[in-house]
Amino acid sequence: MSSGLFGSLSANGTIGPIECVGDVHVHMSGSFGSGTITWYMHNAGVDYALKDGAFTAADDKLWSFPPNARTLIKGVLAGSTTPTFKYAVRSNKLR
Repeated sequence: MSSGLFGSLSANGTIGPIECVGDVHVHMSGSFGSGTITWYMHNAGVDYALKDGAFTAADDKLWSFPPNARTLIKGVLAGSTTPTFKYAVRSNKLR
């Protein structure tokens, strides 16, 4: 994986959609403020929850997609109170 997108959320909010190519690795750290981040595949305006894609604590997750597949992913942090959530999304190519 050669590209990375890094950021943080200090309130409930949405990350992306981010266009990824191939496998997608997400690293999550910091406080979730008692909330949950859920990662979705976004297609034609519809969000589909990724398998094992809901987290309430720091974690790492790798989703496998075909090597040249273009996939839009997004994360939604909800139910949090003063989070200090940090993330890194890595893939072969990000847009």
